[in-house]
Amino acid sequence: MKALIAGLGLLLLFSCSVEDKHIRVANAGVKKTVKIVSTYSKDGQKRGRISGSGVFISPRGHILTCAHLFPKMKGHKRITRVYLKDKTQLRNVVILRIDRRKDLALMKADFRSYHYATIAPKNSVKLGQHVIAVGHPWGEEWSVTAGIISHLNRIVFEYKAVQIDAAVNPGNSGGPLFNMRGELIGINSAGCAPWGIPMQVGINYAVSLDEIWEMLMLFYGVLPCGQL
Repeated sequence: MKALIAGLGLLLLFSCSVEDKHIRVANAGVKKTVKIVSTYSKDGQKRGRISGSGVFISPRGHILTCAHLFPKMKGHKRITRVYLKDKTQLRNVVILRIDRRKDLALMKADFRSYHYATIAPKNSVKLGQHVIAVGHPWGEEWSVTAGIISHLNRIVFEYKAVQIDAAVNPGNSGGPLFNMRGELIGINSAGCAPWGIPMQVGINYAVSLDEIWEMLMLFYGVLPCGQL
């Protein structure tokens, strides 16, 4: 009986610990995430609107997101706006680099960010580890989903991706994928669903940590995270 009670106590302690980690990572992750909205116009007429997510990766306003949020539209004018959770619109937002093969884009805003993601070390992502995704699916702002790493090495379009079962829907693109230490381990990029079936089928993808590090190293050289 004592052993049973002790076992139940350990199980309860473990459950509380996991829940506490999810709560901590989710609340911190929301503060590091931004909403990105681009409007396209031609001949003075509005022709389209694309919205997604992004994540601060330095205190100097650098934001990592997905390249497919900025499609090539010949003859169109694009205006991109970036917002914080309190609805503040960031100033002087510029796109520093777009890598369409990796589906990654690097932006910079005139903003001093006190909440930014630390990028996890290379080769630290493990099969089965718990993850949290943050973004704006279907216009539901600053939404959090949780899951695990389902597969480590998928090729999605042309980039290396990790497969996750955390829900990823339109609007999540460009948002961060965190491990339980709150480190950035991917950029949410795509969902997979058979024709006519809702997106939330548990097969979703994030641009891999390898692709993130490769892009940043090529653009900046070998720099410590947070020193961009």
